[in-house]
Amino acid sequence: MIRRFRELKSTQTYCLEHIDSMKDMEAVVCEVQTGGIGRSGRSWVSSEGSLLFSVVVRGPQIEDASLRAAEGVKDALERLGAEGVSVKWPNDVYIEAGGKPSRKIAGVLVHTVDTREGPAHVIGIGVNLSGEMSYRTLEECGIRIDKEEALQEILKEVRKIAEESRGEVCSEKKTGEVSRGGFVSQEVYFEDRVWNIVRICDRLEIERNGKRITVDPEMYSYLRDSNSIVLKR
Repeated sequence: MIRRFRELKSTQTYCLEHIDSMKDMEAVVCEVQTGGIGRSGRSWVSSEGSLLFSVVVRGPQIEDASLRAAEGVKDALERLGAEGVSVKWPNDVYIEAGGKPSRKIAGVLVHTVDTREGPAHVIGIGVNLSGEMSYRTLEECGIRIDKEEALQEILKEVRKIAEESRGEVCSEKKTGEVSRGGFVSQEVYFEDRVWNIVRICDRLEIERNGKRITVDPEMYSYLRDSNSIVLKR
């Protein structure tokens, strides 16, 4: 089921305000957001050409929800013909096209709340398909994707996440494994030192000389060009 609107402050805000009346896997879509929400309290900039929606997933805690949803967006866009798409830890989707540096074209934000029917996860997704904006769009990269097709393909990925086992997401990273989250190496720079990546989830676990720490994505972000974890500004 999908609730469709011309304009909302935010699809996430709408879902959170109406959470008790929303069913499992019910989505809210709008053409225009006047107060889009990004990670760490930032705003989400969009245009009428953007795909803007949130989905309510009811059930137990979904491990790694932001990263898994970003991976689902990537997979859906690739099925629709987009090339050069990658995921950047913890919740962004980037594209590299036309010889230009990789730029963000989609993002994910997840809120988990308690309701009368138990836990509910509101998964908000924004994809810059087309339109006039300061951020890169798929159309700018020569990729035209129908908004409704993109919505349906991404919803398939969210359903898949909801159906999968909740406890098998965060796995130990093996040497030579293709990295999740857009990491370019088994090692990463953090506080001017080289650390080994142990676990890639919504939170990142790294280890150095027997010391293991967890990196909070609310405080840090990953810079792919320098392969480093830095404080957000």
